Amino acid sequence: LYGDPLMMPELDPFPEALLADYARMGIKGVWLQGILYQLVRYPFDPGLSDGSERRIANLKKLIEKAAQYDIGVYLYLNEPRAMNDAFFQKHPHLSGTREGDFRALCTSCPEVKDYLEKAAFELFSLAAGLAGFFTITMSENLTNCYSRTGDSRICPRCAVRKPWDVVAEVNNLLARGARRANPAARAV
Repeated sequence: LYGDPLMMPELDPFPEALLADYARMGIKGVWLQGILYQLVRYPFDPGLSDGSERRIANLKKLIEKAAQYDIGVYLYLNEPRAMNDAFFQKHPHLSGTREGDFRALCTSCPEVKDYLEKAAFELFSLAAGLAGFFTITMSENLTNCYSRTGDSRICPRCAVRKPWDVVAEVNNLLARGARRANPAARAV
């Protein structure tokens, strides 16, 4: 389910009857999309985090409800999210590869690395019981300088690195932050 079910719980992606059916079938995990800057404070533009407290409260309710059926809740994280040119006018040092009107936050930049790890830690601290997360780091979204080819060459910081090192680092930063808060958190 896409949309914003954590802001609009009436969208209820996992009603009781569905969770009961899943439990009878032996399903042990469900997932929904999460966007870090909507779930925890975004240090580069805190206004993008408006509503994060409500989303976390609703995520905690969902985790508790699913746990009654021995089902864990996982988040699909496709991070960090690309931003438009207006964002990078304020934060040019964070800019990575461009694609159309958007640029990746360069994950070779120390501030972006710090954000990813701290945001995962905060998320898993606030939403205790969250079973884990999975990522798709080379998808339809521009999430790092190697996630897509973009309209231009790879940014200078990432151009000296191997694609697999950049992509693995993103996943490892998220996993390290999540596991600091919850050692049992699964990173897929």
